[in-house]
Amino acid sequence: MSVKLIKRKDRKHWSVQVYLSKQKKTKWVNTYCTNKKDAHAILKQYQIADIEYRLGQRESQLPDKELPSLNDAIDSYLIFVDNSLQSKATYKLKKSVLLEFADRVNGRVKLNEVYQSDADNYIKYLKFKTRQSGAYKGVVGLSETAINIRRRIVMAFFNWCVNDAQYISLNPIKLKQIKVPKKVKLITPLQFEKLLANEPDDIMRAYFKLAYHCGLRRCEVNWTELTLDLNKHDILMITRTKGIKDWNRDVPISKDLIKEWQLVKTSMYSLDCISKKTRLAFKRAGIYTPYQTTFHALRHTFATMKCIEGVNMLELAKMMGHEETSTTERYANASREMIVLLKNEGHDIYA
Repeated sequence: MSVKLIKRKDRKHWSVQVYLSKQKKTKWVNTYCTNKKDAHAILKQYQIADIEYRLGQRESQLPDKELPSLNDAIDSYLIFVDNSLQSKATYKLKKSVLLEFADRVNGRVKLNEVYQSDADNYIKYLKFKTRQSGAYKGVVGLSETAINIRRRIVMAFFNWCVNDAQYISLNPIKLKQIKVPKKVKLITPLQFEKLLANEPDDIMRAYFKLAYHCGLRRCEVNWTELTLDLNKHDILMITRTKGIKDWNRDVPISKDLIKEWQLVKTSMYSLDCISKKTRLAFKRAGIYTPYQTTFHALRHTFATMKCIEGVNMLELAKMMGHEETSTTERYANASREMIVLLKNEGHDIYA
């Protein structure tokens, strides 16, 4: 047996060439290294194996596949994400988080050289990281919600390395989610009137109305089709939604909103455009609160108002597209707060 380090023309990584003399065949092993120095470190393992082989070690005991570096594994994972049904925004977020993680850990290390201490240090870094954008730009430390998102992304990557790519047999780290109380964002009828009154764009007003009166997510408004249910009532069939869902969902729509829906379908604003215009509209109305007065808050309000109206929880969960009614129950709890807000605005509500 003999081993060599070779850069093949059709590959970007260095390869180890293993010649098995008894079988008279050549075996190629990818080092997953673009740097020759790193590849040499892997070659040494095969050279040691060569000596052991000459001393009688069986060929079946030779290392079969070298582990990729953290950087290379992340590159492969991002290709997987890009080829899946996940959105461009999700891909961009995962790429940003994982590259930052690799930068803190040292992306040149092999996957089996990432330890729990690396993950713990990464979380400590996030708690003291200065925010680079958003309403709280310059504030030290990310929110627990933002840190939880990063925990999930890093854990999903390592789970992929174990279950899909099979680079490693066990996840080397654990990043436990911190339970953060989820506050339901509410927009009262008076605030909604102010929002519409201060929005000069007819199309954006249509987006607001569909979210407020139909409970549609920002990513769903464009992807709906108008049809009739079994009782001949107008409904919107949602054809694309958050995540990967394989069931149909529909929500009722009133006659006066059909024109608004048609206006949206002729425009199809991008998600970033909707978010930006929503933020500006709340600011013009004088009711802007960072991370509270959002497009999604209109959907929250729809669900809360349905709870006040006494809509069955199972029916509401179906309208909202929730897999578990426990998610929907948050709005039942928020309905008490909304009743107080409605009374303060002078609405005739009896709890």
